[in-house]
Amino acid sequence: MKSLKPLSRSQNAFIGALVSLLREKDFESIRVSEIIRRSGYSRGSFYSHYYDKYNLIEKIFDREMLIYMDFSYEYSKAIEMLEDKESQIAVITGHMRHIYENLDLYDVMLENRLPVPPIKEVTQLIKAQLFDGISASVETENEDFDQDMYDYIQLSNSFLFIEYWRLNDYSFTPEEMAGKIHAIISVQPYVFDAKLPPETKRDIYALSKNDLDMMRRLSSWKKSISS
Repeated sequence: MKSLKPLSRSQNAFIGALVSLLREKDFESIRVSEIIRRSGYSRGSFYSHYYDKYNLIEKIFDREMLIYMDFSYEYSKAIEMLEDKESQIAVITGHMRHIYENLDLYDVMLENRLPVPPIKEVTQLIKAQLFDGISASVETENEDFDQDMYDYIQLSNSFLFIEYWRLNDYSFTPEEMAGKIHAIISVQPYVFDAKLPPETKRDIYALSKNDLDMMRRLSSWKKSISS
C-alpha cells in the first residue's frame, strides 16, 4: 500500500475515545466534550484536527477509503502483472494486518454504529478516485449485465470477508485470512459434472465467465448425453 502520514498520538486518542463511546451510546448522543475528556487530550488539541464530531467521522472514513483504494490498486496491479500466488497473498495480508490493528474501529463500522455513507455512495467514490474519469467496465455481450450492480456487489463482498472474520472472533491470523480470501476470489466460478470429457472442460474453462457461449455449449453437451 502507499504510505499515508501516520496519525498523531492525539488523533489516535480521539478516534479511540469515539469508538469507546460508540459502544455505550449512539453517535448523535455523543458530545465533543465527552470525546475530549475520554481521550485525555485538550479541547484545543481536538479543534486543531477537527471542526466537530462529524468532521472526525469524515476524516476516519476518508482515511480508511484511501487505504482500501490503495489495496485495491496494488492487488489489481499484482493480477495484471501476472505475479505469483505468494505475491498476491502478500498484498491481501498487508490489508488484513491493517484491519487487525484497528479491530475496534471496524467492529463499530460493521455494527453500523458509525454514520458512514451507504455502500452505493462508497462505490461511486472509489470508482471516481481509482479511475479518475476513465471509463472502466466489465466487457460482456449480455444485455442484462448491470455494471452498477456488479460494482456494488464487488464492494459488498469486500466487507463480507471482514464480517466473516468478525463472526469467527478474529480467530484467523491476518496471514491465514489472506490465504482464505485469495483461495475464494481466485477459484474457478463454475464446477462441472465429473462426467464431462476433459477436452470439453478445457474449452469451457478457457472461456470468460461472462461469455454466454459457455452456457450454450454446456447445455448442448448435457442434452446430447441425455438423449
